[in-house]
Amino acid sequence: MTRTDGRPILNERYGPISSMMLLTVCKHDPKVPFVNHESCFSAIHKAILLVIIGVWLLGSGCRDNAHPTIWTAEVRSPDGLFLAIARTDQNGGFGSASIDTMVFVKQASQPPVMVLAFDCEGPAPRAYVLDNKVNAGGTINLTMKWVSPSHLEVTYNGHATLSFQAVKYAGIAISVRDLSAEAISIPHLGSYRPESL
Repeated sequence: MTRTDGRPILNERYGPISSMMLLTVCKHDPKVPFVNHESCFSAIHKAILLVIIGVWLLGSGCRDNAHPTIWTAEVRSPDGLFLAIARTDQNGGFGSASIDTMVFVKQASQPPVMVLAFDCEGPAPRAYVLDNKVNAGGTINLTMKWVSPSHLEVTYNGHATLSFQAVKYAGIAISVRDLSAEAISIPHLGSYRPESL
């Protein structure tokens, strides 16, 4: 790009200014022969950097280990054909923190199928860490017992909401008992067992 007298327009920092350098997203006065490209590009670079950081932060919250398993247990059926698997996951986050305990039944080489799900209250004894000793039973003292090769009994004793229950899967009956509802202890009067149970 040249002036009317034929000499190139110079920028002190970058040398001759080409016509491409004048094409920019920045507003400028057409009477001024050059634009302060530093301020234009720094604003664009800042915006791009903020978008990249935002995408990275959102993506980092969606990793598999964002919801770590804090307790797991397995019990094989008496005939050895099925495996009952219990797992407690602790989910963290702003307004979305939860503790979920699930029970799965697995047959041979098939993938496990969820048969029970509990929404549990916290806190976990050892938060966000797989610790089968300290976090035993999840936060609800869950136990699994095969009564027979075709009957799995699951008990829990704690504050939880049973959010999903399959009563039968692959010929296996699945029963659930809340032990905290069965025996209500009244101080100085002993235990009370409701007749309906």
